[in-house]
Amino acid sequence: MDKLELPDSLTDRQKECVEAYQHCDESERLTAKHLDIDVKALRSSLWLAHKKGVNFAPDKFSPAAPAGWQCTKSTVQHDGAGNVTQQWDRVSPVIGSTEDYLEFLKQRVPVSNLDLPPVDSSNENYMLQWPIYDAHHGMLAWAKETGNDYDHKISQHLQVSAGKILFQSFGPVKQIQLIFGGDNQTADNRDGRTEKSGNMLDTDTRFARMAWCSYETAISCIELAQQFAEDVQVIVLSGNHDWHSAIHLTIQLFAHFRDSKRVHIDVSPEKHRFFRWGSTVFMATHGDTPDRRIATYALQQVIRRKLSNDGDIERVRVLMGHLHKKERKTPDMLTEEDGVVIERFPTLAAQEAYSIEGAYTSCRATEANLWHHKHGRHGGREITIGEILERYPL
Repeated sequence: MDKLELPDSLTDRQKECVEAYQHCDESERLTAKHLDIDVKALRSSLWLAHKKGVNFAPDKFSPAAPAGWQCTKSTVQHDGAGNVTQQWDRVSPVIGSTEDYLEFLKQRVPVSNLDLPPVDSSNENYMLQWPIYDAHHGMLAWAKETGNDYDHKISQHLQVSAGKILFQSFGPVKQIQLIFGGDNQTADNRDGRTEKSGNMLDTDTRFARMAWCSYETAISCIELAQQFAEDVQVIVLSGNHDWHSAIHLTIQLFAHFRDSKRVHIDVSPEKHRFFRWGSTVFMATHGDTPDRRIATYALQQVIRRKLSNDGDIERVRVLMGHLHKKERKTPDMLTEEDGVVIERFPTLAAQEAYSIEGAYTSCRATEANLWHHKHGRHGGREITIGEILERYPL
């Protein structure tokens, strides 16, 4: 790569960022890591360098106006001596022939390098299940106090980015099941306290914005899932942080997708949900119910709901979250051969001050499992917080 000619007007910091950016093959993530700075700070320095005349590749920071665009007007601010202090350029697309414009769009629009078959060619035996537990949208964590920053913008970015990685990893399937497993919002009221215990919660935004974040994030994940499955099943569970909010979110999602033939929202208000995929019966619950009662309850419900009438059941899987950690076990006094397996799923949420003060640990990750209609679990994929931020930096 040819070395860029840098204007004398660049500050030392801007020169350092430009040279490192070129050295790292114009990768923002690698450059920011190399300089030990935030990606946003890097982008700011690169943009200021561009304004001073540094010409980058067309699809990064480009000369004067991005490729396919032209400058039309500029607003200029002067100081008392008549020197230009700031300038704001207005750009508009260069419209040539329709063919030229379409060719330009092909070059500019990011495309996936994955050659994905259409969803109607998916294998009808497979269901991809993504349990999204304890997102805690609206929770506030401060890195200097807890080790990690977290707020409603970060939680939304992490969850949607994880969905992109997961769905592309597995490709088209017959059905995708999204389980929003409780504590989707960190607070259930304007007071910012849990309903039962009255614990004061650290929140980063108003309750209304928190509710919008939960809704927008769920919609984004469902719309992503539609690109990879013929049928999308959605379950919203209530947790100890969001009993009221979970009900409202269920109603919002049902209203949003009520005319869709491919998205189905489970509108049941039950705390524990039961469903079946071939030889496996699932019970999904938030996980704040004592483990010692779960196995017995699950087996009783399988019989009462007649979920075992259509053939043999190989396993009863109890899906849980709540503890913010990954765990897989059989209930006390039973073995896996008895048919009940309890599985807890981790969360992408950071630890807030309450968890740090209580010395709680957390595994920041999310995972999805692929289920075969006849043979049960057919594989899985765990995504850590590190992989998400490497592929989709904040």
